Amino acid sequence: MAWRDACQLADGDRVAELRLGADSLYLALRTDIDGAGDVGFEALVGCAADDECEGKAWAPVYNATDLLRALTGELMNDPDVRCTVHGSPEGEDQEDDPEGRADPEEQYTDAVRA
Repeated sequence: MAWRDACQLADGDRVAELRLGADSLYLALRTDIDGAGDVGFEALVGCAADDECEGKAWAPVYNATDLLRALTGELMNDPDVRCTVHGSPEGEDQEDDPEGRADPEEQYTDAVRA
């Protein structure tokens, strides 16, 4: 695995290709997820809205289990997946982050208060 800086696949963010035998997974290092400088990771997955879609779909990755889910295709059905063509699977705009990568702690706080 090697990081590639300024990768166009991830809008200029760093990307690494993780290989496991014949399988591979692209992981992007996001250095400004919420506009406040928070750092996180996203995996490139298939579009949940359309099997024929050629757009890129990114899903947040918080742990090793999410990496496995991305590798097996399970993560593409996660509600936080956002396709660059179709947006999120529900078609909802995420009010707190126009890029669709909201802060998980803020989401948790909002859910607890609701």
